[in-house]
Amino acid sequence: MKNKSFYFLIISAVVVFGFIFRLLPHEANFAPMGAIALFAVAFYQRKSVAFIITALTWFLSDLYLNNMVYPSSSGFTLLTIDQLFSLIAIVSIIGLGSLLF
Repeated sequence: MKNKSFYFLIISAVVVFGFIFRLLPHEANFAPMGAIALFAVAFYQRKSVAFIITALTWFLSDLYLNNMVYPSSSGFTLLTIDQLFSLIAIVSIIGLGSLLF
């Protein structure tokens, strides 16, 4: 059994790098979130951990983008309807990826 601090380090690195790469300028719909979801499915034996890591990365970066980069006139935005479709995409990638690994 591997050390828990090693797993925590990997999880933290995935979340931080996913967050940073989502904020960097990139082509439309070319953020590495799908790759992070597939990595999480391949790396972690429990698929719930893969979902939580990917959803956490996506949520934190959306929270920052919605409130700091593209703020609305209505104030703080916690969730949008677009995030529902993003969540469906995450679940689809993890579901299909779990069939491969």
